[in-house]
Order: sequence, then C-alpha cells, then structure tokens
Amino acid sequence: MLNGYDPLTDALSDFVTVTNDGDVSNVWIESQGTGSGNFTNVVSVFNSPDLSVDDIIAQAMTDAHAAG
Repeated sequence: MLNGYDPLTDALSDFVTVTNDGDVSNVWIESQGTGSGNFTNVVSVFNSPDLSVDDIIAQAMTDAHAAG
C-alpha cells in the first residue's frame, strides 16, 4: 500500500495521516509519500475520537507480537 516506504529514511507522516472529527477518526494514505498532499481516505473508525498514527502502529506491533 505504501510504495517505496523505508522506515529508516522516510517520515511515516508523508504516507499516513489521521484526522479526527468528533467521534470519528479518518485514516488517510498518500501511497507515494511525495508530500503532494494527495491523501485518500481509506478507513473511518467510529467511536475512536483521538486515534493517531502512533496508536495504529502500537496496535499493529502488539498484534504481530501476539501472533508470534
């Protein structure tokens, strides 16, 4: 989904952002990470008013660790 993303050299914020609107958090992806601002909404998470990219990463790491 993220073309060319390298966690050692790229800023994740160039590829992924989260906006919060009331009780809904929207996850946006800019697959090329060019900084053009052409983000596409890929998911809306309801009842998660303060979700952040860091929250998503932390949960993914927890899930991956639990899966073993």
